[in-house]
Amino acid sequence: MQKAATALDAEALYSTHEANYAAIQKERDDLRRRLAENDADSRKRRLKFNALETELEWSKREALINDTKKATLRGAIRSKTAAKEDGRRRLSGANKRADRGDSKLKQAHGGTCRS
Repeated sequence: MQKAATALDAEALYSTHEANYAAIQKERDDLRRRLAENDADSRKRRLKFNALETELEWSKREALINDTKKATLRGAIRSKTAAKEDGRRRLSGANKRADRGDSKLKQAHGGTCRS
C-alpha cells in the first residue's frame, strides 16, 4: 500500500510539474507574442520618427534658404532705398541750385527775365 501511495504521490507531483510546465510555456508564448508585437510597434515608431526627423531637417533647410532670401531682399531694399534717397537729395540740390541760378538771373536782368 505504501508503494501505491508513493506512486500516487509521484504521479501527483509529476502532474503538478506538468501543469506548472504548461503554465510556464503558456506564459513564455504570451511573452514572445507581446515581444513580437512590441518589436513591430517599435519598428513602426522608428520609421515614423525617422520620417519626421527627415521632414524636420528639410524644414530647417527651407527656413534657412528663406532666411537667406529674406536677408538678400532686405539688403536690396536698403540699397534701393538709399539710392532713392540719394537721388532725392541730388534732385533737391539741383533744384536749389537752379532756383538760385534763376534768382541771380532775374537780379542780373532787373527782374524782367521769365523762368
